[in-house]
Amino acid sequence: MSKGETGLSEQVEVINSLACMYRSNGYTGRALVLLLVAQELDSGDSGVQLNLAHVLFLNGKAREALAVLERFLVAQAGVLADDDAVHLLHARILWSLGRKAPARRIFHAFARARRTAAAMPVALAS
Repeated sequence: MSKGETGLSEQVEVINSLACMYRSNGYTGRALVLLLVAQELDSGDSGVQLNLAHVLFLNGKAREALAVLERFLVAQAGVLADDDAVHLLHARILWSLGRKAPARRIFHAFARARRTAAAMPVALAS
């Protein structure tokens, strides 16, 4: 990775972090603007894509959010299979678009995985 690529990566990370702070504090419009800039700088950044899907959804753009999230899921196939936030966001977006059956299926799979994880004994560190 060249110095220029490292600098760009750091810029995208800072922009994404700032967008997360804006989103968390209710400034979803500002977060959206920043994430669109970050996406232009690095369209393949998975953190930006996931954050963008969430912010689009919060801004009432569920169809666009679903498109971004589905591209993210294809690109991350299997990597984030256990990420609760991804499953919940996916179910919420589908539900808001009236796609109740797939939303329920995703949510029930998430709930089953959580119950299974909760039932597993925690390994003690020695």
